[in-house]
Amino acid sequence: MRERIEFWRPAAVSRGVSLVDRVPLDSVPLRCTDVDLEQIVDVLLDNAIKYAPGSMVTVTVEARWPNGRGRVTVADDGAGVPESELPHLTERFRRGRQDVAGSGLGLAIAERLATNHGGRLIFVTQVPHGLAVAVDLPTAEGARPPALGFGGSLADSVRADTSPTIVLPSLLRRRRRRSPGDDAASEAAGRPVDRPVDRPVDRAGALGDAL
Repeated sequence: MRERIEFWRPAAVSRGVSLVDRVPLDSVPLRCTDVDLEQIVDVLLDNAIKYAPGSMVTVTVEARWPNGRGRVTVADDGAGVPESELPHLTERFRRGRQDVAGSGLGLAIAERLATNHGGRLIFVTQVPHGLAVAVDLPTAEGARPPALGFGGSLADSVRADTSPTIVLPSLLRRRRRRSPGDDAASEAAGRPVDRPVDRPVDRAGALGDAL
């Protein structure tokens, strides 16, 4: 992962982008080939640098060990993407801006590669502005958390299927306001509780390493 970050650093500098590496020292083994994972990350970094000039682009890697999922996120604090455009980002030949060179195939390819390995793309609008795009993948078979473990992310409660997921600020605010006591109170009152559930994915694939 750090190799890809350093590869894109000259392009980031040329666009006035500050590229921040928040990749942990301990690796997160993912059920994805190295080649495919590198191509997905290249697409995410290319888009963030190209469409958010002058911004800060942060790369993070994290794991949700109880759910057997890992995630690589590329987030920028640029202008962001209109909510109406978010559902179309993975469409072929769809381009965020016509004044920026590109084929419009990058995210479509990244989505196909992710789904081939039982993963998906997640789009999270940033507050007050910006966009975070993550690839969520199963951890490698037999992978175990390091002694210190890893934290979660803002979109942890989204179910782990292979459909692109969009998380808007209003949804994030609702999640932040909820506390564990809210669900307990709802159950005591006989009201249904909406608990997102990760569905297990069992697809064979070579081991990819997110570091």
